[in-house]
Parts: sequence; structure tokens; C-alpha cells
Amino acid sequence: RQAGDPPADAVVQELDDDDEIDAVNRLMQTLVRNDDVPRAKLPRVVRSYLESTDDLRDWADPERIAIGAEFFGVHGPTIVMAFACASLPKCYAFPKGVQVLHLTARLQSDPVRRIAETAQLILDVMEPGGLGFGGRGIRDAQKVRLMHAAVRRLCSRSEHWNTSWDTPINQEDLAGGLCTFSIVPLEALQQLGTTVSDDEADGDEIADMLGVESHNWASLLTGPLRLFASHSDAVADNVPFAGRISAHFSQQLLEGLSWVARGGDRAPFRIPQELAERWDVRTAERAVGYW
Repeated sequence: RQAGDPPADAVVQELDDDDEIDAVNRLMQTLVRNDDVPRAKLPRVVRSYLESTDDLRDWADPERIAIGAEFFGVHGPTIVMAFACASLPKCYAFPKGVQVLHLTARLQSDPVRRIAETAQLILDVMEPGGLGFGGRGIRDAQKVRLMHAAVRRLCSRSEHWNTSWDTPINQEDLAGGLCTFSIVPLEALQQLGTTVSDDEADGDEIADMLGVESHNWASLLTGPLRLFASHSDAVADNVPFAGRISAHFSQQLLEGLSWVARGGDRAPFRIPQELAERWDVRTAERAVGYW
């Protein structure tokens, strides 16, 4: 609980060491308010970081990633619903980790945008090609790691941060959050009657891209946070009926998110056209054909 994300933290530290704390704040604002940031406008250390983290590791398995993307193509709406209704509430039950969200006021000031931004990360990572070179998923992961590093720096200096909460957004918090984003939706699918294979459930590449060290990810998958993420004691009594209700609700959730304004120069919530058509989701972009 004392370790953060060394590569991303080093970027923010260098900016700070150069008496550029204003640069840290500007970096945060730039990353939050814009989807595409011209690299020429970024500090040199940030450009170097982006260049060194813009591809998957050599050990990444493209076939396994493709299996996961296809699985998401079939079950994506229900996965997003489980994320919004189960994963996020479980994350907020971590008494120490949730203090960052409290201090940054994201839950109080704009909870809808908080849900939309995290859901966008999931869609960008899981869309076909999202984890390929230059993919939206990789770009999003790079930005998330830098934002987390900036928040770690700012929170740790805040007079309101209690050192008993340990390092803000530490390795355990990161792995625990990813655990709830991956295990909870898959267990929800299983409760609704869907069989999930080991290859479909694997998330090693995503964990690595988000700065979770491999030994932390592996230990938490078999440790107490794995049990915490589980909600297998809430098995639905009527799986077919629950499945129909979930399918309808998840479709409505995605259609609603597609109309959410994300602020700044950022594009609206984006569902890849291939997935929107596959799920029959009427997004803001597709709505023109319905009127």
C-alpha cells in the first residue's frame, strides 16, 4: 500500500522538481478535458513517457486479447451494466482507497460524468483493436496512469490527506479496482446463465497497461480482494427472467450514456459503430436515422 506507479510517478516528480507544480495542474486539466492532445504541446518528460508506453509488452497474447474482445462484443451491454451497478459501488466500499474520490469531489460534483468516463475506458480497451498499437484503449490507459500520478502527488501534499490511508491510489487500490471491474461483471454474467472461460476472463494485459505490477495482480486474484469482489451469494432465482430484464436495462444505460456531455473539447461518449450495431444501441450518432 506504499507503492504507486513508478513510471508515471517519475513523470510528475520531474515536473514538480523543476518547480513546475503549475505544470502538474495544467497536465491534469489537459488530460481530463481533452481526448486527443498534440504531443508537441506536452512537456518533454511527458512525451518520453507516452512513447515508452504506447504498445503492449512482448509477452502479450494477441489471440487471447481477440478472444476477450469477441466476448465483449457479445456481452458488452450487460458487462457495462454490471460495472455501473455493482463494480463501482464495491470500489467505493474500500474505506481507504475511496478517500481520493472524496478529496477530488468527483462523486459529489459530477457522478454521471464519473460513470461515463470509466465506461468509456472499458469500451475503448475492449473494442476490436483497442489494445493494438495506437489503439484508443492504450491511449486511455496512458492518460489514466498520468492522471493517477498527478492525483497521488497532489493528495499526498494536501493537509486533508491522512497518512493512515497510505499512498493515494497505491498498487493495492489499483489492483483492487481492476479486480472489481473484471471479476464482478463476469460473475454477474455467470449468475445470468453465461459460461465464462479462463481465456475470456483473463486480464493480464489490461492490468499491465494500467500500471498494476504483475505480482500484485496475481496475488490479489487469489487473495482477500478476490473474495471481496465476489457477489456469488446473490444468485438470481429466475435466471431467464433476470437475463431479459438485464438485457433491456443495459441497452437503455448505454443509450443514455451516449448523450452525456463530457466537458472541455472531448467528444461525446463514444460507442464504436461496430459494437453499437451489434448491440442494436441507438447512440446519439445513430439517432439521426430514427427521427
